[in-house]
Amino acid sequence: MKDPVILIRHILDAVVRIEQYTTELTQADFENNFMVQDAVLRNLILISEAAKTSPKNSNRSLRILNGRKLWVCAIK
Repeated sequence: MKDPVILIRHILDAVVRIEQYTTELTQADFENNFMVQDAVLRNLILISEAAKTSPKNSNRSLRILNGRKLWVCAIK
């Protein structure tokens, strides 16, 4: 079982990448760009997998990572 902090870091990194891929795009741009769609989907899958492997006792617990307070709610 991975350290919950590492799992949260994976989730945050994936969210940042999704934001980077999509920030400048309109919905039409996104719908017409299959490479961006694939990249976003891959990162959503990474988020889902990291959330599924988080320890049960970390659900709904407050974590502090790089000065940020985060509520961790695993997707099960």
